[in-house]
Amino acid sequence: MYPTKQRNGDDMRADKTGKKSTSMMRLTVVALLALSMLSPLAAKADCTTPAGVEADMYYNTTYKRVQFCDGTNWINMGVSFAGTVDNLGNHTATQALNMGGFAITNAGAITGTSITGNGTALTALNASNLGSGTIPDARFPATLPAVSGANVTSLNASNLASGTVPTARLGTGTANNTTYLRGDGTWATLGAGGGSLDCTNVSSSSGVSNSRTVACDAGYTATGGSCYRGTGDGGIICSPASNGWSCSSSAGLCHQVFARCCRIQ
Repeated sequence: MYPTKQRNGDDMRADKTGKKSTSMMRLTVVALLALSMLSPLAAKADCTTPAGVEADMYYNTTYKRVQFCDGTNWINMGVSFAGTVDNLGNHTATQALNMGGFAITNAGAITGTSITGNGTALTALNASNLGSGTIPDARFPATLPAVSGANVTSLNASNLASGTVPTARLGTGTANNTTYLRGDGTWATLGAGGGSLDCTNVSSSSGVSNSRTVACDAGYTATGGSCYRGTGDGGIICSPASNGWSCSSSAGLCHQVFARCCRIQ
């Protein structure tokens, strides 16, 4: 009921309008509060599949593990309800595994693209698994084991710095004090009596000269020689030359030179 105080028409209308506006605002606020109490707030899905927020935990029935939401991913807590320790055998890691200085023991086989670190503890390795690289010289013993060298080819004999090549490696046949090594690589025995001696004389051209030389043919050996001196004053030098004989004179007295050449047939 309105106050009995007399008001003019404008005042009365203004008072009624203000009361109506205030009532409407109060009803709106009450309605919003009621709706907020009846409607649950939407959860912030920091983790997915299933949705969860940071610090939520749930039991994963697929991996049989308790997991918690770290605000982004579901993290395996590592222990099942049965109390067994995670054996790393039934899931795929999403980050590097830090062993914290502990060793991996009783592993049947470890497969990977590379192993980095000190390999002194790696034993019983199979060399047939070496697919690339070169073994350093320091890894070979100073004295190599006695093995067949049949497949070692193209060796350079000039690299032989010591020792003696066995006679069996020089040629075929028997090498002893009664045989000699022929040019065809055969150890052979000299014929009885040494064979027959074949000799011939060779001579130079004739005429006045200060120097003349004559040589035996291939296969022959010079066994002696002589010089024919021309007329005039002066001397000559008659001596052996390279597989032959020679004459020299300062007065032009070397008229002709002879050589005796022999061979064994």
